[in-house]
Amino acid sequence: YFLQIVMMTALAVVLGLIAGSLFPYAVEGFFGTLFPFDLMIGLYAKPLALAAAFGLLISLVFSFVPLARAVQVSPASLFRNVVNFPEGALSWRQNFWLGLLGTAMITLVFLSSTRLDLAIGFLITTALTFGLFRVLGALTVWTSRQAVKGRRGKLRLALANIHRPGNQTTNLLLSIGVGLSLIGAIQLVDANFRASLSSQLPEEAPGYFFIAIQPNQ
Repeated sequence: YFLQIVMMTALAVVLGLIAGSLFPYAVEGFFGTLFPFDLMIGLYAKPLALAAAFGLLISLVFSFVPLARAVQVSPASLFRNVVNFPEGALSWRQNFWLGLLGTAMITLVFLSSTRLDLAIGFLITTALTFGLFRVLGALTVWTSRQAVKGRRGKLRLALANIHRPGNQTTNLLLSIGVGLSLIGAIQLVDANFRASLSSQLPEEAPGYFFIAIQPNQ
């Protein structure tokens, strides 16, 4: 499974790098005449390498814990159809490799940012976001377990599926919540950018302007 994840991640990274490299050329071809300046189109090694490193590290970090716990399942338990998935702590070796991968990913965040305060704020906000939706997921599971008491029929079955053993409620709420948070953040950046441009640009602006004109000119 680890090799499959690595191969799928590598394929996705390669496709992403190809798409990211070709997209600026497509923008220049279709909309280049709309820009009041020349686009500096080219292949830049540093951003491409940074994107590839992020893709690989994110895949490894978020797949490491399930794979490490799967290693703890004995083959005998699998043949006996035991579905009690281990939830115990990882070994010190597994924690070491997980910490190493996490440190590398955090280091990339700092290397890709030109401002230390923004990088720290991003990491803190990301951790708080994950924690918030994890708590909300656990609260949803607990609420459904309490609500199912005394109920019968289809509603009981529906509520029971939310908190049944092996449920994915918390993971689903975490994924949906983080995804919607990202979309909301992009919308806020876009709105602030547009508001900044509309408030700073005058209603009548010159098409050309000159600076440092000497008196004899």
